[in-house]
Amino acid sequence: MASNSTASNRAHLPNAAWSPAVLLGLIKSADIVLVVLTALISYWSRHGFKEIPDYYWLGIFISTLVTFQTFHMVGVYKVSNLYKLATQLGKLTAGWLLVGS
Repeated sequence: MASNSTASNRAHLPNAAWSPAVLLGLIKSADIVLVVLTALISYWSRHGFKEIPDYYWLGIFISTLVTFQTFHMVGVYKVSNLYKLATQLGKLTAGWLLVGS
């Protein structure tokens, strides 16, 4: 019975092969990787390829948590918004503006 309701929930999605939970997990993982890679590239472009101090790793970790929480609060990770490009871009823009300020 649960599989029928899951299939009917995915029937209205453009690509029913992707589970919303899997898609959200991939998006969240990509956001985390993007924040960490951006921080590493920024550090290495400024200081060269030195070992990164522990307090920078702490800053990267806190920045990742703030980004993740902000995106969650503005609704970037809502399944209903995933397939509405204009809504999703608006929420992403709002999230990045809040994280960057």
